[in-house]
Amino acid sequence: MELYAYPRTLRDILGLNRRYIIPRFQREYSWGEDELTALWNDILSNLKNESKNLIESEYFIGSIVLVGDDTADTKFLIVDGQQRLTTITIFFSALSEIFKDIGNFALMKSSHKYVESENDDGEKFLKLENESPKPFFQFRIQQLDKDDSFSPKSDEENALMYAYNFFKEKLQMANLIKEIKRKYKIGEIDYVELLKTLRNQVLSFKTIYITVKDEDDAYLIFETLNAKGKDLESIDLIKNLIFKKIRTSAAGDFAKESWRSIRNILFSKENKVSMSQFYRHYWLSKYSFTRDAGLYEDFKKRVPDSSYKDFLIELNEAAKVYVQLSNPQVTDWKQVEDRVVFETIFALRTFEVSQPRPLLMALLEKRSQKNGIKFDDFKRVIIAMEKFHFIFTAIASSRASNIESRYSTFARQLRSAVNKQQAKVVIDEIIKYYKDNLPSYDIFEDKFISLYYSKKVTSNKRIIQYILKNIEKYYLETEELTTDIISIEHIMSESTEDENIGRIGNLLPLDKSLNSLIGDVEFSKKVELYKKSKLVTVNNFIKEHHLAEAWEPDDILKRSKDLATLAYNHVWKIK
Repeated sequence: MELYAYPRTLRDILGLNRRYIIPRFQREYSWGEDELTALWNDILSNLKNESKNLIESEYFIGSIVLVGDDTADTKFLIVDGQQRLTTITIFFSALSEIFKDIGNFALMKSSHKYVESENDDGEKFLKLENESPKPFFQFRIQQLDKDDSFSPKSDEENALMYAYNFFKEKLQMANLIKEIKRKYKIGEIDYVELLKTLRNQVLSFKTIYITVKDEDDAYLIFETLNAKGKDLESIDLIKNLIFKKIRTSAAGDFAKESWRSIRNILFSKENKVSMSQFYRHYWLSKYSFTRDAGLYEDFKKRVPDSSYKDFLIELNEAAKVYVQLSNPQVTDWKQVEDRVVFETIFALRTFEVSQPRPLLMALLEKRSQKNGIKFDDFKRVIIAMEKFHFIFTAIASSRASNIESRYSTFARQLRSAVNKQQAKVVIDEIIKYYKDNLPSYDIFEDKFISLYYSKKVTSNKRIIQYILKNIEKYYLETEELTTDIISIEHIMSESTEDENIGRIGNLLPLDKSLNSLIGDVEFSKKVELYKKSKLVTVNNFIKEHHLAEAWEPDDILKRSKDLATLAYNHVWKIK
């Protein structure tokens, strides 16, 4: 490997008419507030205060590794330093926009030359090229005349936009002068001179500029530099390895387009999905239970080079299923029998639990196979899953050290089942696991009766709506009627400000219009108005309490405990 290293400043690097290209195997831009703040602090902290005048000083910001011949080439691939060079580019883009805003067009142009330049033929080009967020990055951030019609549509584009806005805000006159005065105790400050000083400080940053001539060496360096996973996640290293083996061809860049497709699928829903989380759940579902740090080595061990294309195809299909699990939409489950699937997935989202997704991925794949799984078994296990996590996660807030590994094991056992009978054996084992690991009733009751909802305390609103809806569904016994739209009525009015008003024993499901009609009246009148409701839960309450003259805190506590018993022993009992 031919490797050359030189000391360089950012002025040396960005001042030349060179293109710096982010290669296909690189990770997406991911700097957030912490990294941006650290860089901003480096810029300000390295200014020298000499006789109340701020001047720049040298500061080492790490190495930059490139593929190219420093003596001949004008295009270089960035192997290491992509995040820093991208952020510096964004800084200069924001700085040039600030100069434009204050009407200093000469400084605008001189700052923007570190973002965009032109060749000997007068043709303009961007010094940093990145295909991944194209055209958003180029049109919304890099070019001088920014196109505000471009809005971010991916995690990477959101991060790029956040970084640009971060520097724009920091460089605003009032913000910048206030921060500099606080830091350096300087009186009068010339805003334009201060902006020029910050520009010069960034250009004075020093780096070790390392070049290699062969792209194969670039992949190796990328992996070596990040082998300990300090900066990169396993998914970035896996991407690098796949891209190294699947090269571009005359037909196109299969790896790049496949990866882009997976990313777009995961970001296509209202709730954006992390590529790392999706990949790990897919791996747990199909290959093995592996901690985050071991995913890269496990991938190399289990997936042969010859299968990389097939692996990407499978990953693409799995992403389509995963977004349905992470952000369920009723339109994704159009068949009548799919209603139970949607309700379970939606419930798990309400519980904020993602651990079952590897098993759900395996269940859905098995269900799609002709001889994979009986629908009754499929329905039985997902209902049990919902009931278990309602008690275990949503109410008891329990932790189980082995639950993730068990889900991985169950998922892989299910995938290995060659017929419906074998699949049923696995499902029976899953349901037994749920029953064996349920928290005790005493733990459940204690947490259940502590649930609270009022206008001032709303954190439990979604879970209480879920409880009231499913208790009503239990009473109905059939699915002819639905209770998707209910409001929560406080039997003892909130105006009493009693400490028990938000407890679940004081809450009833009601139609929204009926609830607003009732208002703040005495208990006996409320009971009469409740008779307008068609809900079984409300009618049962009327039958039990219609002779009572008042509704007291002791009644709330008793009903809370009665509901806990009903929930644990009947509504959410795993069969």
